[in-house]
Amino acid sequence: MRGGPEKPAPLFLVFSRFILGYVSFTIVQEGKGGSRLKKAILAVMVCLALFCGVESVRASQKAAVTPPPGSPVRKAILAPLRAFLKENLQVEAVFVVRWLKVKDGWAWIETDPQSKDGKARYEPFHALLKREDTAWAIVEIPPMEEDSPPIDGAYFRKLMETNPGLPPEVFPWEK
Repeated sequence: MRGGPEKPAPLFLVFSRFILGYVSFTIVQEGKGGSRLKKAILAVMVCLALFCGVESVRASQKAAVTPPPGSPVRKAILAPLRAFLKENLQVEAVFVVRWLKVKDGWAWIETDPQSKDGKARYEPFHALLKREDTAWAIVEIPPMEEDSPPIDGAYFRKLMETNPGLPPEVFPWEK
C-alpha cells in the first residue's frame, strides 16, 4: 500500500451505494412502479439531503486558502485596498502580495504596493477584510508607523476578540 494504510470510505458514500443498489433492485422487482419504488425514491432524497449537509459542514472545516493571482476572489479582495489608496493617498498601485489567506468570508492580507511600472514603491499595506454580500470590505488596517505596536499574535488575538467568527487560520502566526 502506497501512502499509508487505506482509509475507510466515508459513511455517506457507503450509505449512497446501499441506497442506489436498493433502488436498482426495486426497479427490477416492481417493473413500472409501486410503493417500493416510492420508498426507494424517498430514500435517495434523504441520502442526498444528508450528503449536502455533510458537504456544507466539511466546507466550513476546510483550511484557509490563498486565492491564485488573477483569480476573481483575489481581484475582489484587492479592489477595496486599491480604492483606499487612491481615495486617501491619491496613489494608483498594484500589489505584491506577501500573505493572503481566506476562510469563511474573512481575509488577512499583507502587501507591498508599488506603481504600475514598478519604479515607485510604497509603505507595506496590511488589512483585515470581510465579505459582505458579494463584495469585500476593509474591517481594519493596522497602524504601520515605527512606534506602532507589532502586528503579532497578541494583535491577531485582539482582532479575533473584536470580530466574532474570525478564523485564526487567516493569520501568519509565525511572526
